[in-house]
Amino acid sequence: MNDEVVNFDCSCGAMHHIMRVSTAMDDDGWTFCAFEFRLNPYLPWYRRLWVALRYVFGRPGPKCEYDAFILDVEKVGEIISILKRHKEAVRVLKLHKDEVREQAKV
Repeated sequence: MNDEVVNFDCSCGAMHHIMRVSTAMDDDGWTFCAFEFRLNPYLPWYRRLWVALRYVFGRPGPKCEYDAFILDVEKVGEIISILKRHKEAVRVLKLHKDEVREQAKV
């Protein structure tokens, strides 16, 4: 089996915002692509304090969970197209911002 797992961190920098993309193909040609999102349960402040104290003293705390969906092979091209459009939009926006900065310097 040929497996690949890639983790993506959120641009916000929060360590509990993670997306994992898993792809696999076996010898018979069966393939899948799954997107998994780390879900961190948000607790009230007093529960988070209790979890922190338990952590300090070496006790296990609540575990985060992953939720996933499997992407059909037919949809991979659609995802690629969306990501390419997003990448181009970001490139154009960056060029525009650079032009505005250059004009502001004049």
